[in-house]
Amino acid sequence: MSSILSVEHVSKAYGNVLALDDVSFTLNEGEVVSILGPSGCGKSTLLQAIAGLLKPTDGQIIIDNQKVSDRHMMQSPDKRPVNMVFQDYALWPHMNVYENIAYGLKRRKNYTKKRKEKVEDLLDKLQLKGLARRMVSHLSGGQQQRVGIARALATEPKILLMDEPLSNLDIKLRLQMRNELAILLKELHTTVVHVTHDPMEAFALADKLLVIRAGKLEQYGLKENVFHMPKTEWVAQLLGYTNRLMMEKQQLEFEGDNRGSIQWKGQLIQGNCNDNQKENTGHWKVIVHPNDVKLVNPNEVSVDQKEENIIRERIKHVVFQGLSWQVILNTGDNEDFSFIVDQPLQVGDEVSICFPVNRTFLFKEEIIG
Repeated sequence: MSSILSVEHVSKAYGNVLALDDVSFTLNEGEVVSILGPSGCGKSTLLQAIAGLLKPTDGQIIIDNQKVSDRHMMQSPDKRPVNMVFQDYALWPHMNVYENIAYGLKRRKNYTKKRKEKVEDLLDKLQLKGLARRMVSHLSGGQQQRVGIARALATEPKILLMDEPLSNLDIKLRLQMRNELAILLKELHTTVVHVTHDPMEAFALADKLLVIRAGKLEQYGLKENVFHMPKTEWVAQLLGYTNRLMMEKQQLEFEGDNRGSIQWKGQLIQGNCNDNQKENTGHWKVIVHPNDVKLVNPNEVSVDQKEENIIRERIKHVVFQGLSWQVILNTGDNEDFSFIVDQPLQVGDEVSICFPVNRTFLFKEEIIG
């Protein structure tokens, strides 16, 4: 699989503020990457640099083996083999659906028959048949977004850029469009750079996740690898690892193979830790995803301590969620530690829970920004 996009040590400064700080990654042809992070972290800045809408302060960008920008030059957007789908659709209001989709093909002087065939194919793929002659102002938000995607795909760009394409839709329509878009991108084998602040949208659409924090690349890799092995507490929190146990200042016992153990209220907890954290003394957090926590009966179930962590605590609160209950434990840390059960439990009861050692993460305490 050949590389179609290479971003090499790209930075973008606005005065003394670094919107991007030495970001590097490569993307192969046919892959979809989601740039994931909170508002203001640099996601859209990176996308605009790839599109040619802004010039990097440092570093270079190579698309399809051609350098398109560095600190000394910047190829204009119309010269790059990319198209963008904007958050606000950016359709031509005086044109109908057909004319909007055909616009790029017409500018490239594609002959009429080929242009018609291409537009008809996209109308069919994006469920817009029957709407070709309708003015875009008379369409729903979901239909307008489909037109924007069709227009971007019409000229068959090497890379499709998508800037939070579903954020303006209501929740129900967003879920529907997310699934439709995921299927379409796989069907077309389109190379995509997609920006979002929603991890669920990134998981649905992407092959790879590129997580950005305050302009810096925090983690990059296959989405499954990033989710199952977050490198920092911040990445874990972003991806839904909301369970945390706080530790007093103490020594982590490093056991090799990026495994460590630590004491919490006299109970041994083992988990994954970064190699550079070994033998460090400090304030630690145990990070666990709620889906990995199970209720156990220690009198009836034999749990291997080498494979599972077991702790015992009292229930602080129970939340009814329709088909299940969220149980929140009283850990005394001002931090939530919760799990899901299919039968209600009583506040004040003491329960035993377990969570896999290989899905437990030990991080030195940091300030989450």
